Amino acid sequence: MEQVKKGKLIIIKRDPPKNRTSDDYSEFRKKMDDRRRKVGKLYSYVENFLNSFPKLKRRTDIMHLAIKISERLHIPIDRNAKRLNEPLICWFCENWFQVYKYILPVYIEMYAQPETQNSNVQNLGKDQDFQRLDQEIQKIMQEIGDMDQFNLDENIDKITRSVSSDIPSQNDQ
Repeated sequence: MEQVKKGKLIIIKRDPPKNRTSDDYSEFRKKMDDRRRKVGKLYSYVENFLNSFPKLKRRTDIMHLAIKISERLHIPIDRNAKRLNEPLICWFCENWFQVYKYILPVYIEMYAQPETQNSNVQNLGKDQDFQRLDQEIQKIMQEIGDMDQFNLDENIDKITRSVSSDIPSQNDQ
């Protein structure tokens, strides 16, 4: 764009449009799309399941839960899952058969009131918040239903971390 002022020629330079995607980002998207394809319909159910918890609304909250679970089970969290929400949900999906049993106990451990933590499990059943949470979990688990409909296998061989993971798989070690 050129403008003429008092006999001087002024040239305004602009940077190229930023809506162009870099090769690195397009490669990352391909890997994420492949990862999402591998987990299939389970992704949306797991995402709804995790978001049904009252205090797990932000990615950082879900990340804290994933870190606690990964420490217990010694399952590494890949680099992208630590940074972004979509790979984090994929991490839960990829490790679902190992992780789902620990989600509620770790959540209670993290967010329960101190007096609730010290009481026995029978008292947790009387707490209205935990009853509502349990009902919500049961409803979502019912929606998930039989995992065979998602073509998932118990030995989790079909669902593997994508090539984008910076952690070697168990077969590589």
